Amino acid sequence: MKKYLLMAGLLMVLVMGCAERRIIITSEPAGAAVYIDGQSRSFTPVSIPFTFYGKREVVLEKDGYQTYKSIIPVNPPVFQVFPLDLAMLLVPYPFVDIHTFFFILEKQGKTDIKKCLERMERLKEHLEEKIRSESPRK
Repeated sequence: MKKYLLMAGLLMVLVMGCAERRIIITSEPAGAAVYIDGQSRSFTPVSIPFTFYGKREVVLEKDGYQTYKSIIPVNPPVFQVFPLDLAMLLVPYPFVDIHTFFFILEKQGKTDIKKCLERMERLKEHLEEKIRSESPRK
Protein backbone atom coordinates (compact mmCIF):
# COMPACT_ATOMS: atom_id res chain seq x y z
CA MET A 1 0.00 0.00 0.00
CA LYS A 2 2.83 2.39 0.89
CA LYS A 3 4.40 1.63 -2.47
CA TYR A 4 1.24 2.79 -4.29
CA LEU A 5 0.95 5.94 -2.19
CA LEU A 6 4.58 6.77 -2.92
CA MET A 7 4.05 6.25 -6.66
CA ALA A 8 0.87 8.35 -6.61
CA GLY A 9 2.71 11.12 -4.74
CA LEU A 10 5.59 11.01 -7.22
CA LEU A 11 3.17 11.17 -10.13
CA MET A 12 1.42 14.20 -8.58
CA VAL A 13 4.77 15.99 -8.13
CA LEU A 14 5.65 15.37 -11.77
CA VAL A 15 2.29 16.69 -12.99
CA MET A 16 1.92 19.63 -10.59
CA GLY A 17 2.95 23.12 -11.52
CA CYS A 18 3.33 22.54 -15.25
CA ALA A 19 3.09 25.75 -17.21
CA GLU A 20 3.33 26.69 -20.85
CA ARG A 21 4.43 30.28 -21.43
CA ARG A 22 4.54 31.70 -24.96
CA ILE A 23 5.06 35.00 -26.70
CA ILE A 24 3.26 35.26 -30.05
CA ILE A 25 4.44 37.99 -32.41
CA THR A 26 2.65 38.88 -35.63
CA SER A 27 3.19 41.75 -38.02
CA GLU A 28 1.70 43.49 -41.00
CA PRO A 29 3.18 42.59 -43.41
CA ALA A 30 4.04 39.06 -42.32
CA GLY A 31 7.50 37.62 -42.86
CA ALA A 32 9.50 40.12 -40.78
CA ALA A 33 12.63 38.80 -39.06
CA VAL A 34 12.14 38.76 -35.28
CA TYR A 35 14.91 39.38 -32.73
CA ILE A 36 14.17 39.12 -29.01
CA ASP A 37 16.81 40.41 -26.62
CA GLY A 38 19.32 40.39 -29.48
CA GLN A 39 18.71 36.77 -30.50
CA SER A 40 17.30 35.88 -33.90
CA ARG A 41 14.08 33.92 -33.39
CA SER A 42 12.29 33.42 -36.71
CA PHE A 43 9.91 35.27 -39.01
CA THR A 44 6.42 36.56 -38.22
CA PRO A 45 4.07 35.05 -37.33
CA VAL A 46 6.08 33.28 -34.61
CA SER A 47 5.30 31.59 -31.30
CA ILE A 48 8.22 31.57 -28.84
CA PRO A 49 8.34 29.73 -25.51
CA PHE A 50 9.79 31.60 -22.53
CA THR A 51 10.65 30.87 -18.91
CA PHE A 52 10.96 34.21 -17.13
CA TYR A 53 8.68 37.25 -17.01
CA GLY A 54 9.94 40.80 -17.51
CA LYS A 55 10.63 43.29 -20.27
CA ARG A 56 11.90 42.09 -23.65
CA GLU A 57 13.53 44.06 -26.44
CA VAL A 58 11.88 43.19 -29.76
CA VAL A 59 13.27 44.14 -33.16
CA LEU A 60 11.46 43.42 -36.43
CA GLU A 61 13.21 43.80 -39.79
CA LYS A 62 11.92 43.38 -43.32
CA ASP A 63 13.34 44.56 -46.64
CA GLY A 64 11.58 47.69 -47.86
CA TYR A 65 10.27 48.55 -44.37
CA GLN A 66 11.61 50.58 -41.48
CA THR A 67 13.19 48.56 -38.68
CA TYR A 68 10.85 48.44 -35.68
CA LYS A 69 12.32 48.41 -32.15
CA SER A 70 10.32 48.22 -28.95
CA ILE A 71 10.46 47.15 -25.33
CA ILE A 72 7.49 44.90 -24.58
CA PRO A 73 6.26 44.00 -21.10
CA VAL A 74 5.74 40.30 -20.43
CA ASN A 75 3.97 40.49 -17.07
CA PRO A 76 2.91 37.47 -15.04
CA PRO A 77 -0.78 36.72 -14.56
CA VAL A 78 -2.10 37.26 -11.04
CA PHE A 79 -1.90 33.56 -10.22
CA GLN A 80 1.84 33.60 -10.93
CA VAL A 81 2.61 36.25 -8.30
CA PHE A 82 3.66 35.31 -4.76
CA PRO A 83 1.92 33.83 -2.73
CA LEU A 84 -0.66 32.62 -5.28
CA ASP A 85 2.11 30.99 -7.31
CA LEU A 86 2.69 28.56 -4.45
CA ALA A 87 -0.95 27.51 -4.53
CA MET A 88 -0.69 26.91 -8.30
CA LEU A 89 1.91 24.22 -7.60
CA LEU A 90 -0.91 22.12 -6.15
CA VAL A 91 -3.08 22.34 -9.26
CA PRO A 92 -2.83 18.96 -11.02
CA TYR A 93 -3.12 20.29 -14.56
CA PRO A 94 -0.97 22.63 -16.63
CA PHE A 95 -1.90 26.21 -17.37
CA VAL A 96 -1.15 28.23 -20.49
CA ASP A 97 0.02 31.85 -20.40
CA ILE A 98 0.14 33.45 -23.85
CA HIS A 99 1.24 37.03 -24.56
CA THR A 100 0.33 38.24 -28.06
CA PHE A 101 1.86 41.29 -29.78
CA PHE A 102 0.98 42.75 -33.18
CA PHE A 103 3.21 45.27 -34.97
CA ILE A 104 2.60 47.32 -38.10
CA LEU A 105 5.74 48.02 -40.12
CA GLU A 106 6.01 51.25 -42.09
CA LYS A 107 7.31 51.31 -45.64
CA GLN A 108 10.62 52.99 -46.17
CA GLY A 109 10.29 56.17 -48.13
CA LYS A 110 12.79 57.37 -50.65
CA THR A 111 15.38 59.62 -49.06
CA ASP A 112 15.55 63.10 -50.53
CA ILE A 113 19.31 63.79 -50.54
CA LYS A 114 18.85 67.51 -51.17
CA LYS A 115 16.63 67.91 -48.07
CA CYS A 116 19.08 65.87 -45.97
CA LEU A 117 21.98 68.08 -47.03
CA GLU A 118 19.98 71.23 -46.23
CA ARG A 119 19.15 69.85 -42.77
CA MET A 120 22.79 68.98 -42.16
CA GLU A 121 23.87 72.49 -43.14
CA ARG A 122 21.32 74.08 -40.76
CA LEU A 123 22.46 71.76 -37.96
CA LYS A 124 26.10 72.63 -38.64
CA GLU A 125 25.32 76.35 -38.48
CA HIS A 126 23.33 75.88 -35.27
CA LEU A 127 26.16 73.94 -33.62
CA GLU A 128 28.80 76.46 -34.71
CA GLU A 129 26.69 79.30 -33.27
CA LYS A 130 26.23 77.41 -30.02
CA ILE A 131 29.99 76.77 -29.74
CA ARG A 132 30.74 80.47 -30.37
CA SER A 133 28.21 81.58 -27.75
CA GLU A 134 29.52 79.16 -25.11
CA SER A 135 33.21 79.78 -25.64
CA PRO A 136 34.89 81.78 -22.85
CA ARG A 137 35.30 85.48 -23.60
CA LYS A 138 38.67 87.13 -23.06
